[in-house]
Amino acid sequence: MIEVVWIEDEATFRRFASRWDEAIYACADDNPFALSDFVLTWWRYFSDNRSLRICALIEEGKVVGGVPLYCEKHLGVSTLRYAGAEDFKVANYTNFISLKPLEYILDHFFRSLDARDDWDILLLDRLYGNEKIENAIRCQSEKYQLIVSSGEQPTFVIELVGTHEELLGRLPKKLRYTVRRGYKESRAQGDLDLKTATSDSEIDRVLSAYIGISIKAFAARGEKSTFTDAMLRNFFTDLIACFQRRGILEVNELLLDKQSIAIHIGYGLKNKINYVLTTYDVDASQFDPGHLLISELARKGLRENRAEIDLFTGDVLYKRQWATRRDRVMSFTLMRNTWLIRMRLYGQSVKNYLKQYAFLRSIKRSLTQ
Repeated sequence: MIEVVWIEDEATFRRFASRWDEAIYACADDNPFALSDFVLTWWRYFSDNRSLRICALIEEGKVVGGVPLYCEKHLGVSTLRYAGAEDFKVANYTNFISLKPLEYILDHFFRSLDARDDWDILLLDRLYGNEKIENAIRCQSEKYQLIVSSGEQPTFVIELVGTHEELLGRLPKKLRYTVRRGYKESRAQGDLDLKTATSDSEIDRVLSAYIGISIKAFAARGEKSTFTDAMLRNFFTDLIACFQRRGILEVNELLLDKQSIAIHIGYGLKNKINYVLTTYDVDASQFDPGHLLISELARKGLRENRAEIDLFTGDVLYKRQWATRRDRVMSFTLMRNTWLIRMRLYGQSVKNYLKQYAFLRSIKRSLTQ
């Protein structure tokens, strides 16, 4: 028999963490963003004016399903979201922990949620899924106002099949030329080598180099790196230390003549390479170090019999060029039928009407002038 438990304080979750993580490791999904280390590190930095709402499904003392949510209140409306939600720029897609059929887990989750009256909106943005999860959530539309975002970006995946040369041969012609030219020109300058950092001191050094290179690279584009924000910089530093102790951290540095030109930092639970944090030295742009980094990671993955490289979400050109598969990532918003929500929806409809009215008035004026 399934028991649904809601964990609403950090101390209780810490006591629960080992059972929670055992379930995540046993899942088919690779979801480091649901691990207790991630949730607790995120909570340490971003808990202000928020409260935990971690849902765990227990069967015979073991966690068989769940999702790490938090609640925040704004203008009287209480919204549930997952820890590390998109706004915070610290995680990518997530999913429900599920050691049972997902429809079964979602059914128990929503039954328990129905019994609570301390929430108005459930926002599941960047939810990794398929038709099963979409249909299971759409079934809730009879009880709630349901909004499904149709503009969600997929996650981009490079399937590691065949040899490295065969993988390059499958690239678009222009990209294939760019990568091979990068190899030729870089090797004319010195040895090109992908080095994996393993010791704490090596990882600290590479992370320090990563921060400096990232800030410089973003500044060259007139933008700000995540690592210019002290809170985010400290968050990632602590998270990387946690994942290093757990043994799921992967840090790779692409060296040209012993100088760092690109860096990859990833963490994952399954037999793949997760492309979480990456940067390259803008002073080495003539070698296309970003593409060379992906190419060398693919070579490493093939050598180690990894299944794929997950480039995650973000609809940018290089991901579209390299990806051999796109997996679906969705966004769902469920709203309870309360007077607060009805007022909010009414206010939004009035706002949209006024915007449309102003737009039509501007067209009329331009036509009559």
